[in-house]
Amino acid sequence: MGFWKKISDFLFGELIIIQDDVFGEMIDMGAAFECQKLFLATGKEIVLHIEKVDGHVSEKQKNFVSSLDKNYDQFILKIKPILEKKIKEWIANFHIQNFKNEFILEFLSLPKMEDELFEWEIAFYADNDLQHSCLLTIKGNQVININIDG
Repeated sequence: MGFWKKISDFLFGELIIIQDDVFGEMIDMGAAFECQKLFLATGKEIVLHIEKVDGHVSEKQKNFVSSLDKNYDQFILKIKPILEKKIKEWIANFHIQNFKNEFILEFLSLPKMEDELFEWEIAFYADNDLQHSCLLTIKGNQVININIDG
């Protein structure tokens, strides 16, 4: 065992790593798992925070991420005008030219999904004039909040 691993284990406790067939290597964070996963629609890895369901990741959570990945183009068409409107509060003449190039998907947070209309979050980094992180809270299919943070 390396010196830094011994120090890390002493300070923070040993990490519990779980292997999942869809999400790969996940770190057990207590009430949730965290991992990085290649998001095929963007070709980049994203960070996922997934609340545990009876100590595991549910099939519903796995299917949700797979569906979002497969239907990403339709998803961004839906959120683009809502996000653009919010950004115009900061930059009056702002227009999203190419969402996939300007907004880098970074993070996805999934609840247990026990209710039919559950809240989940998705975060992008705006690699354009905005240069901020954009966190969208979504319930069902409706964006209910957008937080823009620099």
